[in-house]
Amino acid sequence: VAETLPHNLTTLLALFTDMPYYEDAVRKATLNKKAMAKAPNEVLWKYSAADADALPRLEEALLPIIEDEGTGWVLHNVTYPLLRVCREMEENGMPIDGVWFDTLCSWYRDRKAEKEEELWACVPQYGRLWKYNYPPTLQQILFKDLKLARPTKKTKGSRGCEACELGTCFKHDTTGEDALRESYEQTPHPIIPILLELKNLTKHLSTYLDGGKGGWRRYIRADGRVHASYKISRVETGRLASEKPNAQNQPKGVAIPELETENAFRDIICAPEGQGIMSSDWNQLEVWGMAYRLAQDFGDTTLLDILLSGRDIHCVVGRMLYPDIDPDLTEGAWREIHKDLRDKAKVFVFGVDYGLTVPGAAQRLHSDEDTAAELMTRYMRNIPGLPRYVRAVRRELLEEGIGHNIFGRLRHGGAARILEAMRRHHDLDDLVREFQNMGIQSVGSDLHSIVSDLTIRHEPLLKRGVRAILSVHDSLTFTFDWPNHEYAVQSAWIIKNLWQETARNLILADGSRLGWEVPVEVEWGRTWGSPEFKLTARGEVLSLKE
Repeated sequence: VAETLPHNLTTLLALFTDMPYYEDAVRKATLNKKAMAKAPNEVLWKYSAADADALPRLEEALLPIIEDEGTGWVLHNVTYPLLRVCREMEENGMPIDGVWFDTLCSWYRDRKAEKEEELWACVPQYGRLWKYNYPPTLQQILFKDLKLARPTKKTKGSRGCEACELGTCFKHDTTGEDALRESYEQTPHPIIPILLELKNLTKHLSTYLDGGKGGWRRYIRADGRVHASYKISRVETGRLASEKPNAQNQPKGVAIPELETENAFRDIICAPEGQGIMSSDWNQLEVWGMAYRLAQDFGDTTLLDILLSGRDIHCVVGRMLYPDIDPDLTEGAWREIHKDLRDKAKVFVFGVDYGLTVPGAAQRLHSDEDTAAELMTRYMRNIPGLPRYVRAVRRELLEEGIGHNIFGRLRHGGAARILEAMRRHHDLDDLVREFQNMGIQSVGSDLHSIVSDLTIRHEPLLKRGVRAILSVHDSLTFTFDWPNHEYAVQSAWIIKNLWQETARNLILADGSRLGWEVPVEVEWGRTWGSPEFKLTARGEVLSLKE
């Protein structure tokens, strides 16, 4: 079994049953299943009957494999409950502030028109209305006519192009954002900042507003909500994905001062009258997951002790990495004075768990590789369980061809042995890093899936109007009844306690208790993007608008 194969019914039937392919007729009659209403009834009922016959056949074939692999607990306690959560969010939908949405669309269209006028004025010799989003036109104007520095990165079409090797080919020069920035660093010209902003405006309009093929506009239904579709099999770690539209990639923190918003796109999701938007979020869940894994499997409690103490883990790690910088300062003073070093510590806290490389660290730290290598060595020396974890992941991958998490979720990696035999060490290292990621990210997403299902079925929350509308990584967002402040605080506490108690008392497949002490934060307000109150990890209720 390979998780990277398609998970559609046709592929699974071909792999695990002897049922013949039955979609030819319906595909021919419906433009490859894009217009099902065009199919004759006889074709549709035969296709539907075959679908109904296929599912029990597939279940009969797959259940023994699941039981043999020992992943039945994940199926029944994570996957099936997550399907309920997806259905709940799809049916509830995200309430949209139509007035704000229209305001944002108008602002972006006006801003785009202004920048286009600046573009025409910047190079008047080319006239107006030339296609600035068409690569051949940009290549001609930027690199041939204006003679700006050409980007080092080429398109895939450059492979085998003799003219590219001679430096005389322009058609394979890239014109994306990175390429334009690279060119601007070498040959500053006012046209490039304008082009970069136009790319940004066009992307926001077409993806999140009403530009291009319709953005989010075409998904707003008659009830004033967007009902995205959620998929549970797109990511190998068990995280959710969404489409039509992708509700999980809304830009965060887009400030537009003249519209008095600090979070323009997330403010689109706005509660109906008498309700609010509440989001519950695990506090650094994946760091906790790594900490418990190192403590339980490798006897290293360094990270866990820091987290359980309530100290600022990024500050503590920062002082580990830079022990000679103001060692006599208090932790609070060091954090205030050396915010830049604390930020650098985050690169290792969040990155090394997932196989951060020295070049990757150097890029994030804006340093040379020697400095990054020294810091990484120092971090691994201070967290001795980490190198043991990496070695264990590699050993399991090579010896058994799998990776796993504490819940019993498996990921298959049979290619590891092939890569080792072929001495493709770089590709093998990349695969090992993927499995490091899987072992930590998946345990967080599985716990989140479990608690999300408990939340949507928790009777006290249902009575308070709590309805799930969106899941993004380790957070779940709801609409809720909001008659007064105290009522909202009570709802937040119910959610916080439910999640934290689940992390403590969840019974695993072997009968043991999970026993995690992971803090949860809850925020709420009228919109998703601009929460007004927060119940912190420490249990404090804060006003975010003061």
